[in-house]
Amino acid sequence: MLVTDPSRLVSNLLEKGKENEWLEFKENNFSADSLAKYISGLANSAMLAQKRHAYILYGIKDKTLEIVGTSVDLSSETQGSEPLKKWLSKVIRPRLNIEFCTAWFDELRVEVVVIDAEMLSPVQYNGKSYIRIGESLSPLSTYPERERSLWSATSRYSFEGSVCCGNLSIAEIFNLFDVESFCSMLDCVRASHEAYIDYLVGLDLISEDIEGGFSVTNLFALLAAKNVKQFPALKGKTPRLIKYKGKNKLVAEDDVIGARGYAIAFPRLLSAIMQRLPHEEEMKHGVRRVKHAIPELAVREFLANALVHQDFSESGSRPTIEIFEDRLVITNPGVPLINTDRFIDAPPKSRNESLADMMRLAKLCENRGSGVDRALVSIEKSYLPAPMFQVVEGATVVTIYCKKAYAKMTSHDRLRACYQHACLRWEASEYLTNMSLRKRLGLSDSQISQVSRLIAEAVEARLIRPLADDQPKKNAKYVPIWVE
Repeated sequence: MLVTDPSRLVSNLLEKGKENEWLEFKENNFSADSLAKYISGLANSAMLAQKRHAYILYGIKDKTLEIVGTSVDLSSETQGSEPLKKWLSKVIRPRLNIEFCTAWFDELRVEVVVIDAEMLSPVQYNGKSYIRIGESLSPLSTYPERERSLWSATSRYSFEGSVCCGNLSIAEIFNLFDVESFCSMLDCVRASHEAYIDYLVGLDLISEDIEGGFSVTNLFALLAAKNVKQFPALKGKTPRLIKYKGKNKLVAEDDVIGARGYAIAFPRLLSAIMQRLPHEEEMKHGVRRVKHAIPELAVREFLANALVHQDFSESGSRPTIEIFEDRLVITNPGVPLINTDRFIDAPPKSRNESLADMMRLAKLCENRGSGVDRALVSIEKSYLPAPMFQVVEGATVVTIYCKKAYAKMTSHDRLRACYQHACLRWEASEYLTNMSLRKRLGLSDSQISQVSRLIAEAVEARLIRPLADDQPKKNAKYVPIWVE
């Protein structure tokens, strides 16, 4: 939390009327050891109270709340030979965002510690966790029921719900975010800026903060920011689009990194990809149409998946779309939560549920688990090679191929097509047959024997199995290997 008006923050905190589990008042009695214990205790208590921040104020009488001032200057304090903030970063785990700021009331100085209370595990000081109970600071281990509750609370922490900026006015929110465009995607039209703000508060995308302004979540910034790069925690999360010349990465013809939020940029990004894909023009009923090498539906679904299912904790990487002469490669940071072989049939599962929900409400993606199925059906209808799903160096990579003759397909290409076709047929309550696979691959009736050999190879590779061991060879039916 970046404090923009320390004096107003202090005044608003004093209006609470007394200390509580996430708020501590002190006069002049400073010690680094005491501060570290309070950071642990207040952060843990704030998390239990569902507060995003905890506060320690020096220069306030804790009984009367009188501003008396302090000689404590946190920015110049040291512990041993180290600056205080550097020392805290070593002894507090997990690492928290901790901010020091100063408020002045005439000649009286008030020092403020702002503690980010959004974390993945209870906060420890030198390996020991504390908790604020009433006005007392105690070891967390003495309150096992609160420790259990705290672990439950920290497990609900999400990158999406964290605050990326605070104390914004309504005008600043409309200046930084494309509010009206985003809300229109959710079929929301309001008569005033204030009404839009109320709507966003209701969606938990923004909230009123202690300084009197509004705090904006990472989720809203990711969805609707006019320039995501303005927010330090998010600037590396926008997608990158690269168009290469030929089939390798030696020459890049185009390299663009996005700036706008996912929701408001998605239609534009999808259009940019389709324009750069190999395509040809054809005349149909006197109308000239553009036919792309890869169906737009498939690109749309895999692109949305890459944005929604990425791992935001991975630093130094972003969703990347690479276009080659013969293929499209979409990469997102993070290992998938389900095995790549089960992308087609597995129930929906996302590490970013709020982002998935918002993208669905904006009609940009599905979260019923049908997105991959829809993409693969469109690929089969276009007689394209089966896409490849891989996990490479902690990232999920989807490769979608342009058209390739069956004779030029590798054995892996053919087996992949056979397996994915069996999965799609099973999902539709049908079975893979020689005829269905022949049709999927765009082959003629004279190529029955070739398809039979492919099916036999897929059975041997344990990708599919016969529906029944004693079934006749003619009109034999097959299912994915994992079908019970």
